[in-house]
Amino acid sequence: MQRVQLALSALPEDQTSVTYPDSFTAMGFGPEFAVPLEPQPYHGRVFLLGELPELIEHQGVPSPRWAPEYETWTTWPQEAFIEVQLWADDPISRYLPPSPRGVDSAIGVEGGGCP
Repeated sequence: MQRVQLALSALPEDQTSVTYPDSFTAMGFGPEFAVPLEPQPYHGRVFLLGELPELIEHQGVPSPRWAPEYETWTTWPQEAFIEVQLWADDPISRYLPPSPRGVDSAIGVEGGGCP
């Protein structure tokens, strides 16, 4: 898998969405994996990239204090980060080497991350 890191301003608004926090938590999948969930009003929603400034204005930027007990994803704080979803390869394809014939490349976009 290749990694490309771009500024949010480089992403097309009509092809980019965000979840607050990550999609796993926001869409309520935690209990299926024995990860407790404290429902929040922004859970269950996918936001447009253009809605991100208002979302951050109301909710803030997640900045959990990391501790030794957060060693695995099942023990991370629920509000660890904001996830960005890019729904097209074109904006980042020029940064990646060509894929071998018949093989699709997995593409990830990072706007930050967990320590």
